[in-house]
Amino acid sequence: MAACSHIAEDEQLIEVAVDDMPTNEIMRNVLLEDFTGQRCVNCPKAAETIHQLEKAYGDRFIPVGIYWEPKPVPNGLATETGKEYFSNWNVEAQPAGLVGRHGAISYIPNDWIGLVRDEIQRTADIEMLAEATLNDKQIDITITETSQQNAVSGKLQVWIIEDGIVATQLMPDGSANKDYVHNHVFRTAVNGTWGDAITIGAGATLTQTFHQTIDSQWDTTKLSVVAFVYNDKGIEQAIKVNIK
Repeated sequence: MAACSHIAEDEQLIEVAVDDMPTNEIMRNVLLEDFTGQRCVNCPKAAETIHQLEKAYGDRFIPVGIYWEPKPVPNGLATETGKEYFSNWNVEAQPAGLVGRHGAISYIPNDWIGLVRDEIQRTADIEMLAEATLNDKQIDITITETSQQNAVSGKLQVWIIEDGIVATQLMPDGSANKDYVHNHVFRTAVNGTWGDAITIGAGATLTQTFHQTIDSQWDTTKLSVVAFVYNDKGIEQAIKVNIK
């Protein structure tokens, strides 16, 4: 009962705009970790806000839905890794959002929009490139990070996410929608729950390769790879690529 609260229509931000940005600098892509659940009646409202942000910012906005349920959903979308993320960020109620890893906050549309807007206008010290290819039952992933004027230390995290999953979702009116479409669903962490430690010297380039076995429950036509570099200051840069 305490996990969700009603958000009035007039408190939801409908439109956002990208400010003018410099063209001679690497701009920061923004990762939103959406702590969500199939039993959360307000989580579809949060999904609507995320959709608005996707339309406004395109590829520079990268949402990932991390699922966990105190009471398991049969054949649900929750993962043990998701449970660990919930615990680490002290998420006690859904929906909650983590923008750029600057602290999880409850779902208030204007707050989420404002944090994404502020973060997306920041420059980045890292340029990231990624490529992912499906080979039989394995995804081969190559990530390249190039630092700019400053050396960067932190961790590289690589995730697999999936769009277009049709599964049950409780709706704001309390009904159960068995045909609800879940997008950007966290499936697995390719290189462990917290990633690999990396250091990139000023102006240097680091290339890493990873391999992920396909789970039989995944639809390979709807998978993507999300990779990001983070440290104690938050997320330095993030990227999302489709799997070829």
